[in-house]
Amino acid sequence: MISVDPWALNTPIWDNAANHTGHAPRMGMMELTSKAVNAVMYTAANIVHKHQIKHSPSAAHAVETDVKERMKKERKLSKQKQE
Repeated sequence: MISVDPWALNTPIWDNAANHTGHAPRMGMMELTSKAVNAVMYTAANIVHKHQIKHSPSAAHAVETDVKERMKKERKLSKQKQE
């Protein structure tokens, strides 16, 4: 499992979140929101590549028009290999 766990982000939550201390909220280190977004996008692209490119079966040379049917066949073959 992959997760992206950024530190505090510089977002409006610090202006709107509940604060019962009576003092203004302060965070010593804040990440730029764009840095967290880039990390999530990079991670998502790697997941897509891993599951759609690296682990997908070889494509047939014939053109298939029913993608859902092809995916069913692939899952069935994958389950048979696991047994």
